[in-house]
Amino acid sequence: MQMGISSIGTCIIFGIIILIIYFSKKRISGKETKIYKYLLILSFLGLIIELTCCFAVANKDYYPIFTILINRLWLIHIANWLFLFTIYIVNISFNDNIGIMYKNIKIFLMFLYVISVILLLFLPLNYYYENDIVYSYGLSTKYLSFLSLCCIVFWAISIIFNKKNIEWKKYIPLFSLIGCVFIALLIRISNPGFLVISV
Repeated sequence: MQMGISSIGTCIIFGIIILIIYFSKKRISGKETKIYKYLLILSFLGLIIELTCCFAVANKDYYPIFTILINRLWLIHIANWLFLFTIYIVNISFNDNIGIMYKNIKIFLMFLYVISVILLLFLPLNYYYENDIVYSYGLSTKYLSFLSLCCIVFWAISIIFNKKNIEWKKYIPLFSLIGCVFIALLIRISNPGFLVISV
């Protein structure tokens, strides 16, 4: 657990630096910029929630209600990030067709988001804490893994489907991120106690 907390702590410091650099400069106002800004803020808040989760699970016998609430909040946070990043992908992928595509996709995503939040709140969630290894497991985390996989597939399809409108060199960091998220998801499924990525 100490290694995991150290990793999260390092990410928090790095996150603060990124936020300071980003918000210290004026940006061109647009949908993509706004969504990116929200992603940065959401990612930073997620690190705080994740760090709190580690302490909560380690002391779950003393603070059972708080442990349940903070872990459910963590799952919903990941869902929030996934859906917001999906909207970001839609915005940068469809370009001129965004008006037509965005309305339909937005309705579908809002419906799926509401369903996902309900499932993440009420599906069973258990906690493991032994030998400094801390993680949550159960149907809630399985559903979240399935949702993450679906989002990754959707991101890839959206980009490939609109490959004619995409400047591939500019998207190399995005492809790297998608690849890393996919690898982290596979490792999370096979070894949930190993901290690979903090969204």
